[in-house]
Amino acid sequence: MTGPRWGSFPAMRWLAFAVVLLAPSGFALADAPFSERLARVDAQLLARPSDPDLLIARAELLRRAGRLVEAEHTLAVAGDAPGARVERARLAMALGDAEGALAALDGLTTRTAHVLRSELLAANEPERALEALDAAIAARPDPDLHLRRARLAHRLGRSVEALDVLEGGIDALGGAVVLRLERARIAMEAGEEELAFLEATALLRHDAGRPDWLLLQADAMEAMGHDPVPARKAALLSARERLDARPSDLNRFALARALYADGQSASARSLALTLDRSLPGVAELLEETESP
Repeated sequence: MTGPRWGSFPAMRWLAFAVVLLAPSGFALADAPFSERLARVDAQLLARPSDPDLLIARAELLRRAGRLVEAEHTLAVAGDAPGARVERARLAMALGDAEGALAALDGLTTRTAHVLRSELLAANEPERALEALDAAIAARPDPDLHLRRARLAHRLGRSVEALDVLEGGIDALGGAVVLRLERARIAMEAGEEELAFLEATALLRHDAGRPDWLLLQADAMEAMGHDPVPARKAALLSARERLDARPSDLNRFALARALYADGQSASARSLALTLDRSLPGVAELLEETESP
């Protein structure tokens, strides 16, 4: 049994799963219970009852906890600073009021406003959503904006445009790894296997022997009609060495991927099952990819 072909089991699906697991929550006080966080903000509001930043923070806490009416009441006295308007837009989105969210964002030119606007417009007015992301990129480019812009173009069937956006981001941001990964993924889906191979090769210059990038390179080689086995064997060897050097669930996850790609599906499944508590969904992902 050879490793999985791109169409049946893309290595990038595993990689996307790992990226999600590694992503930070983005909420600085996530380690404290909601009641404690709210009590801290309320205590500060006793001293500064009209502080817009504290009111916005309180509204965000309430929104995240699902207490939307209280959040709305808090925002009613938070003023019209950009931060308050952005939080009103987020609250409107939570309430399913797209028009209200767009109204709250009207005229705002911050990065967050552009991103929220693009999310609101993506389904029904994708061209306006693309324009919002272009505006955000022009103001202050970062990898996330280029990813959003490229993925939306790709969903619209404009793969060449998506690849160009990512190339521009790579050039502007000094070869951001996440953009190369996305460019390789889209290139594979668009039938541009040589481009995917080149991107995988460029990634390996950053970290020679990284298993997931070797597997990506192997998939591209197979799609081009070349023998992928050496690259898959190299990925398996590297995954074992990295796990021996640094035992961790993420390195076990990488080994499970490499085992599966090498045709050792039973061993991959056994290893994935041991990870299911710390990395929920790994075993389910493996089972899904083996379904006919």
